[in-house]
Amino acid sequence: MMDSPLTQAASNPAANAAVLRMTRSRIALRQALQTGQPNDVPPKHAAGDFASGMLSSFKLLKGNPSAQLLFSAIHQMWVKNPWRVLVMSSLQAADVVLKPVAQRSPIKLMAGAVAIGAVLALMRPWRLITKSALLSALLD
Repeated sequence: MMDSPLTQAASNPAANAAVLRMTRSRIALRQALQTGQPNDVPPKHAAGDFASGMLSSFKLLKGNPSAQLLFSAIHQMWVKNPWRVLVMSSLQAADVVLKPVAQRSPIKLMAGAVAIGAVLALMRPWRLITKSALLSALLD
C-alpha cells in the first residue's frame, strides 16, 4: 500500500518542508473546491447562458453617461440606416433556416461556417470598398 506524500514526508525526518507545504496546500484547495455547490445544482450562470451575461454587462454600461451618449448615437444612426430593413429580414430568415439545422446537425453548421469564413478570407471582399465610398457612407 502506498502512503500519501504527506504521511511520507511526516514520517521521514529528512523530509523537505516544501513537500509538506505543497501537500497541505493541495489538501486545502481540494477541500475548498469540494465545499462549493453540489454537483447536481447548476451554477447561477451556466456556460451556455452567454446572452444573460451580455445583457447584465449592457445594463451596467447603460448607467454610464458616456456609454448612454454612445448608445444613443448608434441607435439613431441605425434607425436611419437604409440597410436596416435588409439586415433585420435577413436575420429573421437565417434564424428560421439555421435553427433547425443547428438542432439536427451542429457539426454541419459549423463546417459551413468554416467554409464561408475560408472563402471570405481568400476573396477579401473588404478590399473592394474604396476609402472615399466608405467615408461618404459614414457621413451621410
